[in-house]
Amino acid sequence: EVITVDPYVNELPARLAGLGIRHLGLAEALSAATIVVLLVDHDSFKRMERRQLNGKALIDTRGVWLGV
Repeated sequence: EVITVDPYVNELPARLAGLGIRHLGLAEALSAATIVVLLVDHDSFKRMERRQLNGKALIDTRGVWLGV
């Protein structure tokens, strides 16, 4: 399952509908995730509580969570 989070997007684009992708809020997505991939460095991702990443595999393409 793929879950997306973007504080500037309210819903998935139509071209992604029906592909099994869900768009959730940050807290809900992190609760459900086992692997977290950071592709953009929005402020909300920088400010999140680091404990929410405990036990998750991280792929940080922006260098925001280095050392977490």
